[in-house]
Amino acid sequence: VTLTIETAGSSDEEVVLAALAADRAEQLRSTISQMQEVATAGTSVGKADSTVVLTRATRDLVIHGLSSNQAWLVLAGFVGVYSQAPDAWQLDGEALLSTLPPGFFDSTAVQISLVVLVLIVTGIGLMLALSVLASLLIYGNFELRRVHDGFAARQGAISSRQLNMRQRRIQTVVLQQNWIAKFFSRFNVSFEQISHGQADGAGAGRLLIPAVTLAQGDELAATALDSPPLAIARQPFVRVSAYLLRKRFLWLSVNSIIAGVMCSAFLPLWGLGPLSIVMLLVGFAQYRQWQILGLSVNGDYLIVRRGLIGRNYIVLPIAKVQRAALVQTPFMRRKSVAHLRLVLASRVVSLPCLPATLAQQIANYTLYRVEEKPKSWM
Repeated sequence: VTLTIETAGSSDEEVVLAALAADRAEQLRSTISQMQEVATAGTSVGKADSTVVLTRATRDLVIHGLSSNQAWLVLAGFVGVYSQAPDAWQLDGEALLSTLPPGFFDSTAVQISLVVLVLIVTGIGLMLALSVLASLLIYGNFELRRVHDGFAARQGAISSRQLNMRQRRIQTVVLQQNWIAKFFSRFNVSFEQISHGQADGAGAGRLLIPAVTLAQGDELAATALDSPPLAIARQPFVRVSAYLLRKRFLWLSVNSIIAGVMCSAFLPLWGLGPLSIVMLLVGFAQYRQWQILGLSVNGDYLIVRRGLIGRNYIVLPIAKVQRAALVQTPFMRRKSVAHLRLVLASRVVSLPCLPATLAQQIANYTLYRVEEKPKSWM
C-alpha cells in the first residue's frame, strides 16, 4: 500500500510512503494516531475497534454514477493516454467524415437535425455509461466505519483506498442533490475539513458518501457533528429578501434588451421568439433559486438551503465560524438588507440580501456562540 500524510499547513501531502506492507502501514498510521491522542490514548481502524456505519450496494453506486459527472474523470484519463499514443493509432478527421452516408451534406435541414439529435442522445448515453462505470470503479466495496476519533472510509473496486478523518476536524456537512438525484430521492453527503482557501469547499479534504437517502443523510450529519437529529429538510427556513430577486430581474431585463437589439439587427425577427423563451426560462430559474434559498438556526448549528430543482443543504457548527462579516452597499442600506459572510476552514458560506436586522442578529449570535464554546476548529 501507499501511505500519505497531510497536515493543515499545506495544500499538498507532506509525506508519501510507497510500497509498504499493509501491516507496516497500519502500524505507522496507528502510531501517529496515538501520538495525536496522548491524553486519551490512540486508536486503530481495525475490525475490532470500529463499527460499520454505512455500506453502498451496486444499485446505489449506479444511481450515484447517473447523478454525478464521473464521466469526465474517465474521459480525462482517456485523453491523456490518447495524446501520448503514436500518430498511426490516432483517429483521422477525414476518415471519420468518409464514414458518413453519401450525400449527407446535401440532405435537408430536418434530416441533418435528426442525425445530430441522434448523435447527441448517443453521446449523452455514452457519458452516463462512463459515469456509472467510474462510480463503480471508484466507490466499489464502499464501507464507512466509525472509529474512536472519527471515521474511516474504504472504497475502490480494483485499487483500494482508505481515507481517515478525525471527527473534530469536520467543519461542515453538505448534502447535495441535482435533478437526476432528486428523481431517485438521493443525496451525496460530504464531510468537509480544511480546504486550503478554496471557497467552494471542493478541496481534497472531503469524505464523500454517495447516493444516500435523506434519512441516512440526517443520521450521517448528526453522527459527524455529534449532535441530536437535525431533521434538516423539516427546519423552518427563513427566505432572503425579495430585493435579491428584483436585482437579478433588473440585470436580466437589461441583458434581454441588449440581446434583443442585437438579434433584431443581425437576425430575422423570428429569432426573437427563441430568445424570449430562453430569457423566460432564465427568469423562472432565478425565481426558483430565490424561492429555495434560505437559512435556519438550530441551536449550535446553522443550515443553509440552496438549489434549483434538487436541494443542497450546508450544515455548519456555529462554534467553528472563524469570521463573520456584514456587507452593505448604499442601495442595500436604503432597502435595509445586508450580505452575511461566514468564513470556516472548509468554505465561505454567503447569505445574500438578508433583512439587515436578521443579518445582525445572526452575526451577533454567531460571535456569542464562538465565545461561549471555544472549541478547537482543528
